[in-house]
Amino acid sequence: MTQLNNIIKVTLLMLCISALNVFAQKDDENQLQGHCCDNVKVSAEPDDDDPCCIKISVYNPNCPDLVIKIEKKLNNANIEVTKETVNNGEKKEFKVCGDIGESEMVVLVKLENKVGQLYCSGNTIHEFTRKVNCCKCPDKIDDIVNIDLIANACENGCKVKHTYNLPEEYNKCFKYIKIKSSEMDNEEQYYLEEAKDKIENYSPCIGNYEKYTVNLLLVKDDGEEYKYEKTVYCKGKPIPLEELCRPDTAKENWNAIQELTIFSDICPGCTINVSYTWRKTSRGHQDVQIVKIEVLNDKCNDCSPEKLYQMALDGIIRENQMLFNPRFPGDCSDLWRVAHATCWSIWRYYYDDGVNVRYNEVYQRCRVSVCCTQKMRVCLDKNSNYIVTPLDKQIYYDGECAKHILDDWSMNTSFTCFPACEWLANYKGSTGKAPKKKDGASFKVDYENAYGINTGIEDNVIKVQIKTPKTGTAEVTVYDVSGKQVIKETAVITNGNTNTIMIGIAELQSGNYIYTVTI
Repeated sequence: MTQLNNIIKVTLLMLCISALNVFAQKDDENQLQGHCCDNVKVSAEPDDDDPCCIKISVYNPNCPDLVIKIEKKLNNANIEVTKETVNNGEKKEFKVCGDIGESEMVVLVKLENKVGQLYCSGNTIHEFTRKVNCCKCPDKIDDIVNIDLIANACENGCKVKHTYNLPEEYNKCFKYIKIKSSEMDNEEQYYLEEAKDKIENYSPCIGNYEKYTVNLLLVKDDGEEYKYEKTVYCKGKPIPLEELCRPDTAKENWNAIQELTIFSDICPGCTINVSYTWRKTSRGHQDVQIVKIEVLNDKCNDCSPEKLYQMALDGIIRENQMLFNPRFPGDCSDLWRVAHATCWSIWRYYYDDGVNVRYNEVYQRCRVSVCCTQKMRVCLDKNSNYIVTPLDKQIYYDGECAKHILDDWSMNTSFTCFPACEWLANYKGSTGKAPKKKDGASFKVDYENAYGINTGIEDNVIKVQIKTPKTGTAEVTVYDVSGKQVIKETAVITNGNTNTIMIGIAELQSGNYIYTVTI
């Protein structure tokens, strides 16, 4: 019995010693972790490259399984920025950035273990409060105020429409905005909360072919200014129909002026936009009048006025939107008659494409002259080629062109009118191809009722509506002014329906574009 008691006593003593060893080991680990927490080096300093950010540095000299969790205080809430392991002997740097408008940022650096618990009872949370400058400005003026010109909305030119776009968070950065336009006598200053109504309600008018410049200054509390400038140009309104030439049959009215974009081998690579009108007279004439030729790219620089006119007339005949005869292979018509103003002018209008200020050259009839006309024979041969032959030259002009300028312009010798009938009458005629099917056979349909196409642009979308007599495909292609294709969409169209094709153009840069619809 005594021997058994001795054995029990020895066992209990060994268990006590083991327990003491465990407690001692656990206490050593706590001391080690506490020692680790005190020795982990955490610091914060400004980011020299970005005043809206601060740099956090963490150095772990001798602690295992250390996890760094970084949070940012924003609107009384903690937002986690990153969570990352920093191994024994490792040093890491972290970048923490504020949001637009922040001037002071609070950052928390927490020391944790792998299961997300605080690493020890020592210095486990480091808090830093630093000044930052997060008032980054918009990149360009369109991010603040967008400017559109509405043609014909004013009696003698364009109406200026402003759209205020400054995001609300920028109100934390800036105190007020200053605006000065070419139509203002004095600079205006508005607090940001009132700027939208003030700017959008300011809609001045500018004359045809005049420029409108606006300067904006965003001003911070400390007086620092950020300056933006933009210039746009009023392209001008169409010539009123009552001012057009009226060769010998004045009773018949001209149709509304239309525009047609033309590519041609006459001047390879050249693109022009032609404004024209037409009518059918009681005497059977099929009259066409060209009122403006607008050169759209620099490929036309070597193209003479005679060739530009030839491109314009060939394109109008080839497209034949007026549905004049001939419309079937083997037919001819001697009833085509082209009317010209006797006095034309060459001028330029300028526009800002977002990168550079560019210009387009324009040939336009003056509004003071009588007409000259030229009669044409237009044939559609068996191979669906258009053959155009001048039949006569009828030239009338008043000899007073040099005394005139366009009505809406200031006295500028660059815009003086000059006699043009002589070179317009030198048209030599050329050949263009009519549309064909894939098998080479010509279309033989009732063109008067066959197709209907309506196009328009709304909310950064080109909307094309097509009515067709048979099922097929339609192709919508968008080009920039250099002739480069930027968008191409193909869709199936069906007989008896109004088919709608939607083309998004929101991603295109600001500028002039041409779009074509091919069935």
